[in-house]
Amino acid sequence: MHAHHQLPPAEVVEQAISVLLGGFPGRSGHPDGLETNATEDALESEIAELELSASVIQHELLLRATQLKRRLNSSQWIYQLPEEVFADILVTDVLSFGLEEEEHRGTTIYGAGHPRPSIATPAARRTRLCNVSHRFLQTVMSTPRIWSDIRWRRDDYLRLLQRSGQAPLMIRCREFDPIILKTPGTMEEFLKAVWEHSQRWKALSLDLQLDESRLPSTEFPAPQLRDLDITNHHYRSLNLTPHIFKISGNPSLENLTLTETSLQWDGIDFSRLKSLSLRSVRQGAPSLEQLVETLRMASGLEQLSLRQVNTVSSKAQQLESQPAHLNALITLSIHDMPSGSADYIITRIRSPRLKICDVHGLLLKHFENPSSDQNPYHHFFRVIRTILSSRRFENLVLSNEIFSKAVCLRPELRWSHQAVGSVDFEVETENPVRGVEAMVEFLTSYCMDYYLIVMASGFVLPPPSSESYFPAEVLGKLPMVTRISAGMLVDAVNILNFLGSPQRDEGTGRLGWACPQLQVLAMEGTEGLTPDHIQTFLDARDANWYTLEREIAELELSASSLHHELLLRAARLKRRHNSSQWTYRLPEEVFAGILVTDVLGFGLEEEERQGTTVYVGQLGPSIQLPAVRRAQLCNVSHRFLQTVMTTPRIWSDIRWRRDDHLRLLRMSAQAPLMIRCWEMDPIILKTPGTMEEFLKAVWEHSERWKALSLDLHLDESRLPSPEFLAPQLRELKIINRRYLSGAPLDFAPYVFKISGNPSLRKLDLTETSLQWDGIDFSRLKSLSLSSIQQRASSLENLAEILTIASCLESLLLSQVNTVNLDTWPRLESQPIRLNALLTLLIDQMPRRSVDYLITRIRSPRLKIGHVHGLLLKHFENPSSDQNPYHHFFRVITPILSSRRFENLVLCNEILLKVVCLRPEFIWSNQPAFATGSANFGVETENPVRGVEAMVEFLTSYCIDCSLVVMASGRYLPPPSSQSYFPAEVLGKLPMVTRISAGILVDAVNILNILGSPRRIEGTGRFEWACPQLEVLAVEGTEGLTPDHIQTFLDARYGDGNPLIIEGQVVQRPRRVEFQHHGLIS
Repeated sequence: MHAHHQLPPAEVVEQAISVLLGGFPGRSGHPDGLETNATEDALESEIAELELSASVIQHELLLRATQLKRRLNSSQWIYQLPEEVFADILVTDVLSFGLEEEEHRGTTIYGAGHPRPSIATPAARRTRLCNVSHRFLQTVMSTPRIWSDIRWRRDDYLRLLQRSGQAPLMIRCREFDPIILKTPGTMEEFLKAVWEHSQRWKALSLDLQLDESRLPSTEFPAPQLRDLDITNHHYRSLNLTPHIFKISGNPSLENLTLTETSLQWDGIDFSRLKSLSLRSVRQGAPSLEQLVETLRMASGLEQLSLRQVNTVSSKAQQLESQPAHLNALITLSIHDMPSGSADYIITRIRSPRLKICDVHGLLLKHFENPSSDQNPYHHFFRVIRTILSSRRFENLVLSNEIFSKAVCLRPELRWSHQAVGSVDFEVETENPVRGVEAMVEFLTSYCMDYYLIVMASGFVLPPPSSESYFPAEVLGKLPMVTRISAGMLVDAVNILNFLGSPQRDEGTGRLGWACPQLQVLAMEGTEGLTPDHIQTFLDARDANWYTLEREIAELELSASSLHHELLLRAARLKRRHNSSQWTYRLPEEVFAGILVTDVLGFGLEEEERQGTTVYVGQLGPSIQLPAVRRAQLCNVSHRFLQTVMTTPRIWSDIRWRRDDHLRLLRMSAQAPLMIRCWEMDPIILKTPGTMEEFLKAVWEHSERWKALSLDLHLDESRLPSPEFLAPQLRELKIINRRYLSGAPLDFAPYVFKISGNPSLRKLDLTETSLQWDGIDFSRLKSLSLSSIQQRASSLENLAEILTIASCLESLLLSQVNTVNLDTWPRLESQPIRLNALLTLLIDQMPRRSVDYLITRIRSPRLKIGHVHGLLLKHFENPSSDQNPYHHFFRVITPILSSRRFENLVLCNEILLKVVCLRPEFIWSNQPAFATGSANFGVETENPVRGVEAMVEFLTSYCIDCSLVVMASGRYLPPPSSQSYFPAEVLGKLPMVTRISAGILVDAVNILNILGSPRRIEGTGRFEWACPQLEVLAVEGTEGLTPDHIQTFLDARYGDGNPLIIEGQVVQRPRRVEFQHHGLIS
């Protein structure tokens, strides 16, 4: 421990200043007098006096700076305020930090009585205010209201009770409070102490298991009480009788929340009540008369929540004529209430300003004739319609919850009642068919034109049954339905049959389809539904479509026969008008080129959809296909139709299961083709032939291929031949789904051979290979090789390709066996210049191949670099021009210093034997999705040396980004007594903000390094390691005890005052947040 010096008296200060300004007393005038006459003890004494004099002068300067700062503060406007106004400002500031903070997952320990900055508590705020100035300190200490927020385990409650004087108190006691601080006494002692001051309570919040041994009494006087929140953890003892509290003093409550407990309602003023929440009150619940009387008194009530409250009353008939006017009510939630109570509340409450409504348990009989003024729910329905008219959400959901015997209507995005402006109401019924019909009658009566989602079997599927629970004929009244889901076989078949035939409208007599806006028909969990059911539905809908269109055309022709001449004149005028527009005056070649670009632009790769979805009539709006775009263009005008039909290039994008490929091959004539065949394509359309027939048909036109994309399981029975002639080929992508057939690991990949000397632009091969002879790579822009273990390209071929492809922009190599020792000496002196390269990914490659590529590639424009498998020996002296990785380091360093990401991560993956450096947001080997990122790692059997080498790289290139250090990696190894992380390197990393460690030895070493200041070699001053450290995470460290952490906290922070070490003032660093799930005490 370093000695802490006290300030000397004034005469010692004057003597020290005179010594420094006037010379050294007692020293001989001869230059050699000290060396010849002074002893060793005298020399040490004189050195001590000089150090003491220097520290005295430093303290004098600090005192003068403090006096000047106090004089400056006194001239500011806030110090000129009257004391009462200034005290009110501080009271408001401190108590605003006493609001309920969000619950934190896990258990977190915060040292020395200071929670982490994100947890804003009054204790922390009072401490900060006291450190501002003398007046702040004086006002805080002399204002009782500032000390009135008292929480168990957050502060010394005895001290707060004493300092708060007679100010109103805000009491909170939570049994599961995640913040652990050292406070006197147990919970019982805390409750006993604050119970004696109940007359001063302004707010009381209890969240614990109530029993006789904890609470001093359930009766207490609290005349000043305004907020009451009591939560009883009843689940710990299911047979526990809930407490019934009795409050005397006629308090005027504003907020009341009771959970699994009750209250004697007599003697309480509810006229100012703004929030009432009762939950799980089975025994001792208020009667319906008491609840109604409370609501009638609370005319300013804004929030009402009732859940599982037993309020059954025998006097319901007397209450029928007594409405409750709640004009300020905004939020209403009623769940699991007795049917009589819920029905009375809904029929009698008048709440015109309601915004959030969550009501379950409505009576089915009141949904008959819902738009009538005589309907008991008329006022409720009118408010609901007002909320729905605001259109704060896109879709409504009509859900037939068979399992829970309820039919509900809710917005699609709302899964809880905390959304602003939402509606969720439910009808409980034993007859789900009648419930659905009643809800549909409500929708049609109030003309709700929202897009509707119908869940015919609800969210939770019941057991399979032959009974029908959903009336399919109601779909004829819902033209706004966009999605239907059904999980019961009977209901699913009925829906398909109803949607598969047109229905005659009763009002107009015309035929039309039910649900014309339907986009998705989801039947994923329907047991027994076969593809024949779906195919029959599709055939019926398509077959009837022509008949329906013909009938409609005949009716329209008959109705417009008298206006035929007018229609012809209108058509001629429209054609004349179109011919005057610039689009129709373009030359045919230019116009055709525009349409080709537009149609083929819709052929880009869309995102894969999860699951299997059947689209009815048209594809979903997010799936843009060339076939859809061609159909849209043909419907614009005659010239558009003529150009589309006579331009072969518009028909050149051919995809399996997306269109009739035989027709496209015929319409495309001799235009270059773009072929794609995906075995896992989620879109289901009717196309002729199987995959083998599709491949055989397009293989015959290989000389016209411009792009080929295969994503399937390759075998001899599918592909016509691995050799083909493709002189026009520009893009090649082949993915072999080897895992689909369960092939062994030594499965020999396909080797394709392409003749015709094609000039490739993009090449992507996965689990397959290629004969590289006869291919022009001079214009290659993207090269991706993945999972090629056998018959991979040799390193000589790969180097030759990279040398030729000078325009390469993206290079991705993963799990490619390119080792070739025979050509290694000849390749050593051949640099590879890729001046256009932007993305480089090398992962799981032979280490010698990685070393060769990194030392020879020259890529000055690189933006994304992901390289693993670098050699540790090249990290010695990394900034030297003679280092083999010098060019790579020179490109990576600007990317790391560009600050495109918040933090860098130094990760010591002990289990994988890798030390890597990456941005914090890179968690996968696909960095192409991030703009400007670097991720590289070193494989080593010695993790300590690997960490030291990576730190040497960071310090050599002065990379000062915020750093996160993972001393044990993301995958923790088994517990061990061996150290894998050199803790002393933390002294070279002042930019570290977070450290995590999972090995006990490394965690203890890190705590020791961080717990004491170190002398800096260059300056000689004492400083703390990692002064910017914010978080120290030791969640998975087995064996780490609270004593380790407390020792570290005492050493690093102590009492909070600066240290004086050898005459130097060393300031304390910022507080560190500890994270450890296993430490409870």
